[in-house]
This record gives sequence, C-alpha cells and structure tokens, in this order.
Amino acid sequence: MYRSWTIAAGVALSCAVASAQYSDPSRAHPVTVPIRHAGTLDWATKTWSRKPMAPEATNRIIFNNTCPWWQGGGSYVTVEDCEDFYDSGRVPSPSDPNGPAGTTIDNLVTSFDFGYCTPWPTGQVDIRYGFYDNFGGSCINYQVVGKAPHGIEAAYFDFGAASGNPLPGDNSGGGTLSCWIVTINLANSGSFCLQSDGDGTWENSDDVDSFNIVFQNENDVLTYSIGAGPLFGGEILTGTFGACTYNVPCGTDPGYGPCGTGRNTTDGLWINVDKGSPAGGMCPTGAGAGSSCYVFGQGWPASAWASMHGLIESPGGCSGGTPPVHYCGYADPSTATACGFMSCPSSSGCQATMATSNPADGPVSGANDYDVTFSGSEIGKPAIIFFGLNGTATIPFSSGLLCIKPPLKRTPPGSTGGAAACTGTHSLTINDPATPVNQPTGTTVHYQGWLRDPMGVGTDLSDGIELIFQ
Repeated sequence: MYRSWTIAAGVALSCAVASAQYSDPSRAHPVTVPIRHAGTLDWATKTWSRKPMAPEATNRIIFNNTCPWWQGGGSYVTVEDCEDFYDSGRVPSPSDPNGPAGTTIDNLVTSFDFGYCTPWPTGQVDIRYGFYDNFGGSCINYQVVGKAPHGIEAAYFDFGAASGNPLPGDNSGGGTLSCWIVTINLANSGSFCLQSDGDGTWENSDDVDSFNIVFQNENDVLTYSIGAGPLFGGEILTGTFGACTYNVPCGTDPGYGPCGTGRNTTDGLWINVDKGSPAGGMCPTGAGAGSSCYVFGQGWPASAWASMHGLIESPGGCSGGTPPVHYCGYADPSTATACGFMSCPSSSGCQATMATSNPADGPVSGANDYDVTFSGSEIGKPAIIFFGLNGTATIPFSSGLLCIKPPLKRTPPGSTGGAAACTGTHSLTINDPATPVNQPTGTTVHYQGWLRDPMGVGTDLSDGIELIFQ
C-alpha cells in the first residue's frame, strides 16, 4: 500500500516550500459494503447501546460533516500506522456577524460521531481520535502550511482492546472490509471544552478560526491486504458549507438524504508522518518525510471531497449554564411587523440591543460578576433596565414593544452617556448578592432596556433577553 506513495513523499520533500496539495489516488477507495451505525459507546461504563434519543433533544449540533461523496455512496482513505491524519472544521462564535443563532464562545462536547473502514476483527480495531483548538490550520485555502497543525489539544481518545474501548470491525474474524459509524457518549465522563472559532473570537480567518480533528490507525497495516482509515464526508453537491448545524438547513445527498456539509472543511487532509513504522510498514525513515497536504484524486467534484466524516454535539457553554436567549428584536419576524423595532427606531435611527458579559452562559447567583447591558442607543439620556419573572409579552408601547410580561421591576437609573450618534449604553450587574436584582439558582428572568427620547415619541426600548441563574 505504501510503496506507490513513497514516490509522492519524495516529491513533497523536494517541494517543501510549494503552495499546492499533493495527490495520491492510491489511498482513496470506494465503500463497497454497507456503512453500518454501531450505536453508542458510553465512555464512562464502556458499554454499547442504541443511539440515545433523549440527550440529543437538549443538544445542539455544532459541527456536522456527514454527507458522503455522491458518486458511489461513500469513500474511505487508507492510513499507515506511522501517520496522523488532520482535518479542519469550524464552530462559529457569537462574535461572527453571520453566525447562526445559539452559538457560544466555547462548547462542552458531550457526544461525537466518527466513521471508519477496517479489515480488523471486532474488538481488535485500534484507532486514536483527537480534537485540537487550532491556531495553525491544516491545508488552509488549499495551501501546504509546512508544519503539523496541532494547535492546543482539547481531548484525545484511545480506542482499542488494550484501552477498554473496543470498536466494531469485521465480524467474520478479520480480512474482510467492514465500515462503521460510531457515537461516543461523553455525558457521564470524558466531556471536553472545544473553543468556538479556535479561541472564542471570530477573526475572519480560515486559519485561526478553525479547529482540527486527528485520526490515527494503530493496527499493523501489513497483516491484511485491505487498508484501514476514516470515511470521507462533507461533499457540497446540494448543500452549502455548514449545512445541518444549529438552524442551518441540511443538504441532501443523492441516494442518501439529508446530511451535513461541515463548516470550514477543505478538500484536503494534512498527513503528518512519524519516523519509521513501529509495526513494520513502509513508512519513510526520515523524520517527517512525506508530511504535507494531500488530496486523493483530481480534486472535488471529480474525486471524493477529502474531509473526514464527523459530527459534534454540545448542550451549551463549558461552564454548564444556559446561554442567553435574545428575542423581541429588530429582525425578529414575530415582532418586527407590529411597529416593533425594525420599523420604529429612535429619533436618531438608533436600535438599542441587549447583551451580557458572558454570551456563553447565564449568571451565577451571588457571584457579583455578571452584567447585562444595552448599547447602540441615543446618547446622554436617562435610562433604566427593568425585568420580569413571568415570561415574555408583545405589548405595543411607545416606539416599540414591551417584551416582558408584567409585573415589572425597575433597577437603579443611569445615563446612556456616549459621544457619537447611537453610542449610548447602560449596564447593570445582576448577580450582586447585596441587591434585590440577584435571583436564586434556577430562576428564569427577562430583561429589557428603556431610555428617554424627547425628540421622538418620548421613550425608546431595547430588545429583550432571557437568562437563567445558575
């Protein structure tokens, strides 16, 4: 399997500074057997079960790269036992102006899927799979980045008989191709924190906004004539990048159905080669020889999209709280047409919006460190933030809508300040134990901003925000 590739490796060494990918069609193979879902491995108990439905109801799919290549129904790529395969993806953060609703600055990962093909028997399949908060990038913009894109390790998982996490393989005893998709449940143990946009902040860069997934095959590649490696996923024939994540509609693969096209995936995998082969394979002997960015054909759509099948789920931010919910806003279709904010801005055209000091989670009761703020308002005007405990409302009021169901409670007044037009702001610490604004753990509270607007209809309102105290 490796002899034909050593020629490409030599080319990679002589062209280390080139900015192109290297093609090795001998690595890619069509999937000729059914791709089966093995169910869910509970990382805590080391037991298998059917894929649980109840936990998924509370999770968000933050990354979905599950569409197979449409020609032939799927492909996989062979991995030597001296190699690490790195793929890239992206989970958007709240600072991305075009990001979907529900994003958080980081993500508590409690479940993930991956796919692979192998000739090894069930119980002897040995794969390692990891996640990295990425600051280096892998095959970004179809370029050779010249280094292994490790970034910062978020989590690493060892699957195999020795680890106590055996994976399914060939049930006939070995030597026959078998292809599987598995779900790993980390809700009871092993959950990890994955940063959105690489470091929690959108920087409009494919490089620093991406994360990495790494796949390692630890089985001896010389035992069977059939190679082992990850399934390909994410072709974009009928869906845009990022389909099937958050509220983005799924793509549709011909013959397969709705599926995901992972955000920030590229048509290439970084192959990081170690020195020699611990299991007697055909790896190059020079340290790092052959490490580069590869496609496995003539590029998509002529060949399979060179990105690994995968899916990541999270219930929210890493601190375990519930992110704020914004509503009654300028672009909210349920309020914008009822003399809401879209048609009724302030006298200067300002649109005051609510935000929090932690867009990933709610306030911790009694911690005295969590602010709610409205900004983008008229400048130098008296202002307050009021709140309610009885849910939402859409009551016409002054220039917009009263978004909170009465009775309402006012907080201490202030002034919006500001200098240039629409730079007014007013902030309030809501979990200070010394004030009546603080609420017990588990309390759901709704907040909205109010300010004077004498040049308009007299007053102006912000949108609404819902928070759950932790």
